[in-house]
Amino acid sequence: MIRVGVFWYIDNTVYAEVELLAPDTQPLAGKIDSSYEHWRIWEDANKLSGLSLNRQAHEYFDFPRGRVLYDATKASYLIYTTKALLLREIKEKIMQAFGLTDCPVKWAIDEHYTVDRSALESLFDEDD
Repeated sequence: MIRVGVFWYIDNTVYAEVELLAPDTQPLAGKIDSSYEHWRIWEDANKLSGLSLNRQAHEYFDFPRGRVLYDATKASYLIYTTKALLLREIKEKIMQAFGLTDCPVKWAIDEHYTVDRSALESLFDEDD
């Protein structure tokens, strides 16, 4: 099975929503992505098992997060996240949460996963 999905890193813990897809899932532009969206998962009280945080008091983008895709052209996983999570011990926790410890993984920074409000605002500023 291919394991893709979204995750957050909150209080030294990875909270992941893993979507299991069949190996014959058709890639789009060579990648297989999850249908999960951070904001939908955040608003679903039945998701993110073990998270005791009051989610209604926070936005989904208040915490570092990321997304796991599968690169079918390279038979490896691609993890997009913020620069803040690219520490070895955090990367290991993310790979464990998705069951990828024995899989080839490439890491990439995606600035829209930042928790810096001013950086987020500039990314989505429609006046530019």
